[in-house]
Amino acid sequence: MQAGSSLDYRNIIESFKAKQLTDREIEQRLSDLMLLFDFSSSLNRSGSLQETANLLLLTLMGYTAARRSVFLLCTKEGLELVAWKGFRSTPTTLKFPCDLHPPFRDAYQADSSSAMELKELFEVLGVQIIVPLHQDDKLLGLIGLGGKSGNKRESNHEVQMVASLVQMCTNSVKNAEIHKMLESLNRQLILRVYQLNTLFELSKDFNAVWDSQTIFRMLGNSLTGQLLLSRCAVFTRSDNGLVLQFCRGFRFAEEDLEKIRSKSLNKNFPHKTPLLISELSSGALHEFMTAHKAHLIFPMIMNDEVRGWIFLGDRRTRKGYIQEDYDFIATLSSLSLVSDENARMQQQMIEKQRMEKELSIAREIQFSLLPQSIPNIPTYGIATAFQPAYQVGGDYFDFIPVSDTELAIAIGDVSGKSTPAAMIMASLQASLRALASMQISDPVLTIQRINKLLVRSHGKSNKYVTFFYGILNHQTHELVYVNAGHCYPLIVKKNGKIDRLETGGMVMGFFDDVPYKQGRYSLEPDDLMILYTDGVSELVDSEGEEYGIDRIVQVLKQNHNESVSQIRDELVKNLTVHRGDENQFDDVTLILLKRIE
Repeated sequence: MQAGSSLDYRNIIESFKAKQLTDREIEQRLSDLMLLFDFSSSLNRSGSLQETANLLLLTLMGYTAARRSVFLLCTKEGLELVAWKGFRSTPTTLKFPCDLHPPFRDAYQADSSSAMELKELFEVLGVQIIVPLHQDDKLLGLIGLGGKSGNKRESNHEVQMVASLVQMCTNSVKNAEIHKMLESLNRQLILRVYQLNTLFELSKDFNAVWDSQTIFRMLGNSLTGQLLLSRCAVFTRSDNGLVLQFCRGFRFAEEDLEKIRSKSLNKNFPHKTPLLISELSSGALHEFMTAHKAHLIFPMIMNDEVRGWIFLGDRRTRKGYIQEDYDFIATLSSLSLVSDENARMQQQMIEKQRMEKELSIAREIQFSLLPQSIPNIPTYGIATAFQPAYQVGGDYFDFIPVSDTELAIAIGDVSGKSTPAAMIMASLQASLRALASMQISDPVLTIQRINKLLVRSHGKSNKYVTFFYGILNHQTHELVYVNAGHCYPLIVKKNGKIDRLETGGMVMGFFDDVPYKQGRYSLEPDDLMILYTDGVSELVDSEGEEYGIDRIVQVLKQNHNESVSQIRDELVKNLTVHRGDENQFDDVTLILLKRIE
């Protein structure tokens, strides 16, 4: 099968010394040596694989008088056509085992080959001789020669000469491969440096933006420009579903967006890796991507969680997506997600600071409205407790001397929290004190006027006020009062009987023409009265159970003989134990009043 290997120059030299060659043979050997020398010189000047291949084929065709020649390079994918001469069209190649073992080292002529792989090559390429290009045991490529006049067979010496010329290209081919690989690596390095510079510049731009829509618009524009995309769309996840943040090139109608948001379609979106349309054989997602010319869906991942998807069309360069593109998209999308998260946290921090400032203002208003001292009445003991919640509520209480023998007692709760509730409370306190200064001793008249003022000044805010207002004559011990929808004050008698002060009307702040009724109650010695807001009775524990009126009454009964300060302390202690580690969501406000004579 073997037709010949490369020339052994030692045999040529020995032939010269032994004078075994004829003059014609000597002339042929000298001609061969000159050819080898010239070919070597030319080979040293060739800088690329293409130049080396063309030089080799032209030299071989000149030496053998072949009309056709072809240079095939072995790659991971098989034989790659590098250069050809004398063919009317591009030669056809076929799969060939480049890792053939034992190594394919010798030149073969068509009529001397029995290997099935070589026979197929001879037939497909239409050549009469195939010469391997190898280095040690590795096959680098194949060179085919054919079309010689009369299909004349090469002599053994000619085949050896051809093999020698081919093998001289080994280093050039290897160097060309290394050069090609270095060029590829250099291009990749330049691309990576360019992308890193781009990412660095974009990171500065992203960090300067605190708006989500602007961030994702920058992401879409950057991807479109850097990858030369024909179409790009960015969708992010939210509590309300998918949100279209950026769209260029795609023409999504509202029904298309509904399809994207529907689980029947987006359940097939990729979760960890990019999804090419070529990876989908059929189905609703394939039909949708085809209809809108979307070539790639890329998941946006942060903390191992998919936060959105990027729809990408084809590239204007007509090139496909490679791993470097995937890396760039993933890095840029992660950068945008981090920036969006930072922007969200920044907004939350700003909002928190605003709320804290508002709460601070509201708390200052609330404390400024509360009485700074407790009235000193010889015949009564009075104690108060006020525990504000973190979120400032609308609790309010007050003591206002109406005359030398009369004391106005007020307690109320404004609906809502923070500054709005505090402002209504301030309005309520100002109105109440103004009316009290006019020595108006009619609770009904006082409540009606305050109600009208609240409706006119805060009616559109949908806020309301529960309010209890009473005037106690501490000489006659008679209490006249109006309860405007507030928690019923409780009076615990010495014998354990419980009375409630219910007379009045509806809450204030809704309607300006509301009728109110006046109630009367005569306090007897040792009567203990508690006025409180719903923050006391509705205080919940970790199980969600409210403290309730029954527990309030139980503490008052058990400690009835104690001073009001001691009773207050015991009640506050019980409330604290009941709440435990649970947050306090409403103000705890109470007034204890006990007739001591």
